[in-house]
Amino acid sequence: MKKIILVIVMLILWPSLEARALTVSPARIELTADPGTVVADKFLAINEQSEAQTYYLSVENFTSQGEGGTPSFVAEKQGLAAWTETPKEIVIGPDKEINIPFNINVPSDVDHGGYFAAIFLNTNPPSTEADNQVSVGAKVGVLIFIRVGDNIKEDAGVVEFKTTNSRKWFDALPVNFTYRFRNSGADRVKPQGEIRINNWWGAKKININANPQQGNILPQSIRKYDIKWGEDDQGSKSFWNKVKYQFSHFAFGRYEATLVLTYGSANMAASSQVVLWIIPWQLLSLVLGALLILFFGGGFLLKRYNNWVIKQARASLR
Repeated sequence: MKKIILVIVMLILWPSLEARALTVSPARIELTADPGTVVADKFLAINEQSEAQTYYLSVENFTSQGEGGTPSFVAEKQGLAAWTETPKEIVIGPDKEINIPFNINVPSDVDHGGYFAAIFLNTNPPSTEADNQVSVGAKVGVLIFIRVGDNIKEDAGVVEFKTTNSRKWFDALPVNFTYRFRNSGADRVKPQGEIRINNWWGAKKININANPQQGNILPQSIRKYDIKWGEDDQGSKSFWNKVKYQFSHFAFGRYEATLVLTYGSANMAASSQVVLWIIPWQLLSLVLGALLILFFGGGFLLKRYNNWVIKQARASLR
């Protein structure tokens, strides 16, 4: 139970411990290699504590967890984790920095494709099966992406593009889009492109970055991207505030949203389209009410004016 409580406490404090204790740079390293070669590189580690600290290094492969792009780390010694050599431990003085070297020994018979791992630095030594203990500490990692060979299968495409919850009718901006992109190839892909929005008469054209976070998709996985068109209404949901927002962020009618993407080394294309309607009924009802008042009120005033003119004309003839 004490171990469980300690793990929970460390998870809660983890972000502040990382920020205060250790910083690594860069957070991600991208490399290329051929089968049968050795790649040497390094990264910077900074001890921000006021005393010397020993850090223990380990390497773990990672894959995609779900469709949010969150990596899932696997401690099995195979693939890139097995090819990577690092120091077992390092000592960094107080407020000092050090370059940590590592080598990647790529096997000669490996399949061409992308391989992914992380080099972790932990304040506690790695646990072993013999001691049966839980290793807890401030753990920071550097992600390693390596592309091996040049004959790599690239196969990807849009699985789904829609508005969030598949809505077709809106009374105001923002409109939230969701698209899911599948990578069936052998290396990661990073879709690049935009969502192009046109209204029904082609006068309004808006281009929105479809991958603002530059998120990658690992092989044999799907990633979901959420994109927003327009600003959120920060005011209350009262009728008058809604009218004010619809007026300052005016959008009306039928819109076509086209997702246009390219991916891979050959810039292959993928696209999809959705149609939606924006009807700002609160603003329109107010405008319609004003027009009705103007129409009927103006007619009443005009009628009274005509009667007054006729009355004056008859009086002048007497």
